[in-house]
Amino acid sequence: MKNGNIDDLITQATSILKNEFHLHDGSIYFYLMFWRRLKKFMSLNDFKSYDCVIGKKFLTHHLGGREYKALTHHEKKIVRSINMLNELQSRGKILPNARTVKYEGVLGEPFCRYLDYKKSNRMSSGRMRATTLYLHEFYLYLQNSNISMVGQINQGHIMGFIRHMDTFPPSVAYSTIGLLKDMFHFFYNHQILDIDYSGSIPRGKYIKQADLPSTYSAAEISSLLASVNRPSPVGKRDYAIIMLAARIGLRSSDISSLQFSNLQWDHNLIVLTQQKTGREITLPLLPEIGNAIIDYLKYGRPQSAETFVFLQAKMPYSRMCSGNVYSIVRFHFQKAGICTENKRRGPHALRHSLSKNMLEKQTILPVVSEVLGHAYTSSTKFYLRIDLGSLRQCVLDVPSVSTDFYNQKEGVFYE
Repeated sequence: MKNGNIDDLITQATSILKNEFHLHDGSIYFYLMFWRRLKKFMSLNDFKSYDCVIGKKFLTHHLGGREYKALTHHEKKIVRSINMLNELQSRGKILPNARTVKYEGVLGEPFCRYLDYKKSNRMSSGRMRATTLYLHEFYLYLQNSNISMVGQINQGHIMGFIRHMDTFPPSVAYSTIGLLKDMFHFFYNHQILDIDYSGSIPRGKYIKQADLPSTYSAAEISSLLASVNRPSPVGKRDYAIIMLAARIGLRSSDISSLQFSNLQWDHNLIVLTQQKTGREITLPLLPEIGNAIIDYLKYGRPQSAETFVFLQAKMPYSRMCSGNVYSIVRFHFQKAGICTENKRRGPHALRHSLSKNMLEKQTILPVVSEVLGHAYTSSTKFYLRIDLGSLRQCVLDVPSVSTDFYNQKEGVFYE
C-alpha cells in the first residue's frame, strides 16, 4: 500500500486494530488521538502526502530525538502509532507488538523451543523481545505459504522470505537474517531438522555510521551538578542519580533498577547486572557517590519497604523507571542553562562525556571498556571519534606541490 493519503491510512489502520487485533474502543481512541495530532502537524507544515520521513519529523518535533528507552509509556504509544502507519504504507499490514505475538500449534512449537533456549542462555529482555518479533514474521510467512510444520520447510521457502524482506527496514532485515541462521543451526543440532539450512542462508550486510556522541565539558558537568537543590529531599535524590551517570557512566535503566543488594559498602563497590546487555559489572563506589546516596537514604528517601534505591517523590513511592531518570537529567540541564542545541541531554550524554574525559586523560581502551560495561573493546572504539586531541596527533602533513605541476602542458595530468 503506497497511498500517502493520511485519511485513508488512518481509516484502514483503525479497521485493522478493531477487526484483526480486537482492541477495545478506549485503546483505539488513544491511537486516533495521536493520528489527529499528526494530521494537524502535516497541515501546519503544508505536507500534502504522508510517508515515513514525515512520521520521523513528527516524532522529532514531539519527542526531541530522545532514545526510545528514555520515553514515557505515553510517549512510546506515540512512536507505536507512527510505526503502525509506516508498516501499513510499506507492507500493507500492521505488525503485532510483543504482547500479541503467538507461536501456536505444531509449526510454532520449534520456534518456542528456540526462544526458550535463547532465554535460558540469559539473552537480555530487550533482545528477547526483538527476537520474538522478528522471527514471528517468518512464522507468519510460513503460515501464509500453507506450511503446517517445520519439517515441510525447504530452501525455496527461506529464499522466498528473504526476498519478502525487501520491504523491511535494512537494520531489521539484517537482524532477521542473522536470527534465521542461528535458529536453523539450532534446529539441526537438536535434531528438529535433518538438514542444516543455516549455511545456505546468505549473510546480510548493514553498515550504519552512528551519530557522533553528545558530550559535555568537565565545567558543564560541574554546572549541572551545582544546579541541583541539594537541601531538598528531591534534590538529594537527583544529585545522587546524576552522580552515578556522570562519574561512573551508569545507564538510566541501571540507575532506576539499582537495589540495595548492588551496593557493597564494605568493599566500596557497586556490583550489578546491566539491563541492556545482561552482563555483570563491578564499579567503584566512589566516596562522593557513596556520600550522595547516604545523604538521600537518611534525609530524602520516603519510608518504604522497596528494595530499589531510588523512589518516586510522590505517593505511593514506587520505584523509578528509566524515563524518570532521563527527565531528571534533562530538567537540570535546562536549569543549569547549559547549551544543548543539537545535543542529547540525558544520562547517556553524561556516559559519553565520561568516556571522552577518560580518553583525553590517555586511559587505555580496555579500562574504558570495563568502566562502561562493554564486553568487547570493539564497542568502545565507537567513542574514539570524540577524542579530538588524540585524533589531531594522527594528522599527517600534506607535502606541498611544486608550481611546475600545475603549469605543465602535457603528461598524465592532462590525459
